[in-house]
Amino acid sequence: MSKEKVLLQQLVNRRVELGRSIDELRTKLQQSSELLLRVEGAIEAFGLVDIKLDEEAALVEPESESTE
Repeated sequence: MSKEKVLLQQLVNRRVELGRSIDELRTKLQQSSELLLRVEGAIEAFGLVDIKLDEEAALVEPESESTE
């Protein structure tokens, strides 16, 4: 095979790899979006039964785990 054909084959292979990667990212995004909707629904359900956090506690994000 000529150098040009080798390069073309490498580019085609890369295109296929990128397409697969994009598909995986789309799937992960879809799953995360669905999970977010479920979580928001659960939070709303707690509000409907009048279980609420005070404003300050609701805005605090959990601390990230450290590896110290």
